[in-house]
Amino acid sequence: MACLKKIRIFTEQDIYQNVNVNLVDRNINYLKNVMRCKIGDYIRLFNGRDGEWLCQIMELESKAYVIPREIYLSQNSQKNNDIWIVFSLIKSSRSKFLIEKATELGVSKIIAVKAARSNLKSINLPKAKLTAIESAEQCGRITIPQLKYYQSFGALFQKWPRGRPFIWGDKNLNDTDAKIFLDVGGLIIGPEGGFVEEEVKLFLSFSNSNPFSLGQLTLRSETAAVVMLSIWKSINKL
Repeated sequence: MACLKKIRIFTEQDIYQNVNVNLVDRNINYLKNVMRCKIGDYIRLFNGRDGEWLCQIMELESKAYVIPREIYLSQNSQKNNDIWIVFSLIKSSRSKFLIEKATELGVSKIIAVKAARSNLKSINLPKAKLTAIESAEQCGRITIPQLKYYQSFGALFQKWPRGRPFIWGDKNLNDTDAKIFLDVGGLIIGPEGGFVEEEVKLFLSFSNSNPFSLGQLTLRSETAAVVMLSIWKSINKL
């Protein structure tokens, strides 16, 4: 007997009622071998554009597909938070945690940057995107954050919109007024060694930038990200 599974799957395909949506290998293995789904069962499908749909499983072999039957959540049913988080490159296990939590907390864009004091040279963007997808599937979010990488803060701020205010967090700063998080557009997390002087000068060249003290202790980047995002959500009542 068919049943509704509490399973959410992300797809890159457009979603239309009663039009087949093919499943990728990752989804097939999960549905078939992990969740033990059967033909006729219902799952929920989303793509970040067309809302979330109740879909019926029609095939689970090599050419597996589902058919969207009815809309479950409209695309505008969840608030689209326009907040970007920027972090300096960190080890993959820790960047995975940061991406997971940023996705769960509603970030719209996640940007990795090779800071002057970063020990790593790059990030695996496809792997990072998969982390964001899996986090969105788990937490109930119907959008996926964009993911970007820049070779330096200089390269990032060549593209940064001049009208987008941002906060950069570091330890032992004087500024601790959380009101600066109101309507902010970006949160910047530095490496554990801190920002170099040139990076700080770059931030200060923007009139709508604000420093924020993360206290006297040295926080891991992923910890600082959760702290700043939590303050942002609280101040903006999200």
